[in-house]
Amino acid sequence: MTVNAYVNFKLFEQGLPERKSTIKAIAAQILALLGASGIGPAIRSMAQAVEQGALPLDPETQASIRAACADIAVIKSLLMKALGIKER
Repeated sequence: MTVNAYVNFKLFEQGLPERKSTIKAIAAQILALLGASGIGPAIRSMAQAVEQGALPLDPETQASIRAACADIAVIKSLLMKALGIKER
């Protein structure tokens, strides 16, 4: 809660701002930034190149790329769930 919201509440007994809508707005911004960043497709294409042997990497780096893909998928799923959006 911002100081301004707290002061207004205490002085004027105004209702507190909707925290849920603020969280949804932030989640929507994060999801939009994640989508606009292009990081997901970039990492996915790197993983595919590794699997095809076009990008020679050691097993540890391969595992790191796969883990990053999985992490991004989880972040996306959690954000979409918070926003009430069904995944395809």
